[in-house]
Amino acid sequence: MKGRKKYGLILWLLISNFLSAQSFKVDPMPFSSKYNEYAPVVFKGKQLIFCSDRKNELVKVITDTTGKYMTDLYVVNLTDSLKKKISLFSKDITTPFNEGPVTFNADFSVIYFTRNLHLFTKPKDIEKKQNNLGIFSAQATDTGWTNVQPFPYNSDDYNIAHPSLSVDGKFLFFASDMPGGYGGSDLYVCVWQGDRWSKPKNLGKKINSLANEFFPFIHPSGRLYFASDRKGGYGGLDIYYADKKNKNWQLALPLDTPFNSAADDFGVFVNKSFEEGYFSSNRGGNDDVFMFTFQYPSFDHCDSLQEPVLCYDLYEEHALENDSMPLEYEWDFGDGTKARGGEVHHCFPSAGHYTVKLNVINTVTNEVSYNDATYDLDIEDFIQPKIHCPDTISVSQEVKVSATTEKLPPLKNIRYFWDFGDRQKGIGQQLSHSYLNTGKFIIRLVVIAKNTENITKQYGVFKEINVK
Repeated sequence: MKGRKKYGLILWLLISNFLSAQSFKVDPMPFSSKYNEYAPVVFKGKQLIFCSDRKNELVKVITDTTGKYMTDLYVVNLTDSLKKKISLFSKDITTPFNEGPVTFNADFSVIYFTRNLHLFTKPKDIEKKQNNLGIFSAQATDTGWTNVQPFPYNSDDYNIAHPSLSVDGKFLFFASDMPGGYGGSDLYVCVWQGDRWSKPKNLGKKINSLANEFFPFIHPSGRLYFASDRKGGYGGLDIYYADKKNKNWQLALPLDTPFNSAADDFGVFVNKSFEEGYFSSNRGGNDDVFMFTFQYPSFDHCDSLQEPVLCYDLYEEHALENDSMPLEYEWDFGDGTKARGGEVHHCFPSAGHYTVKLNVINTVTNEVSYNDATYDLDIEDFIQPKIHCPDTISVSQEVKVSATTEKLPPLKNIRYFWDFGDRQKGIGQQLSHSYLNTGKFIIRLVVIAKNTENITKQYGVFKEINVK
């Protein structure tokens, strides 16, 4: 779909993010051109598929009723993007009319794509007949794609477009201007039920608005991204995201800059870890594909993880030596526990201040004969986040690492960043990781948050782990 019209032969687009936008770097892809490129999707982890109205030699170039060129699906190897080696994605599904955007199932054996409903033999007929958008599917073969089938809810009366399939293949999200919605175009979902798709269900007012919503992208985490031209945005189409809580969609929120701008921003793909992805924007004049990459904080200023010393050997220098006397020392540790003996080993439950009393007990009457001494013990704690994980693991063993911040001052908007010491990084309070080689590795944790005065603070610690 091309241009900026409300459906007809054209649709619009959208994107995503999950952390503060200032942590991301955004760059246009090298193959940006005078043509429009948008709605990028990563294919098999190696290629990028996108829509473009550039000319090709396979089909005759025609325009829609507005004079805009039709769009086709193109592909570029991610390793060759600097060389701009762009080609048609598949001649099997390329026609003189609009194709794209697309989505795939998990093993890339099925494709769902947007296309005009009618492929007229005479291109000029497009100006005489209603030719809405619909969704089609095809099966992968060793040489291409076959068995193109229309989505059962396509209609000549309205558009259905911009499919996005959940990673488990059970939910198909799309945009449509079918009757009964909240605005011009709404987002819908169908559920796979045995051998067919359920009837479309509107995603509701937490997602849709009185304006237009387009180009859904359902992330493997369950987060939904989409584009909308609703009021209160940055301008044109803006990128929104929404999460589910207790099976209900929460209110959609806009992304910050550098994702949203005064231009149209849309057409998103976000990788599983949220660390990189692609989106579309016409902030440069034409629709172009942009890549975003998460910029990790520096791990250079992490302190060694310190644990408070909780266990002590306590003894009385002038211990009673006359065993014939019915007297014995009793230690009151100030933590609710006691022990008897001239010398004892005790572990306190946590850091803090303890008043330790040494009493002399009459073993016959079990009464305190006199208080021999009182000691004030301050066990120092360390103002740093904590890393929780085993000290030793085996190669390829999945180890869970987690972070806690209860020893830090009160914080909000806490974010956790990890460097596992094997060129792998991660984001989140709790993660799973495995090492492919033996040796000693340094796990680094950086916590970034805002304090009660809304000032951003950063804390860093590291811990050594032995992989056998």
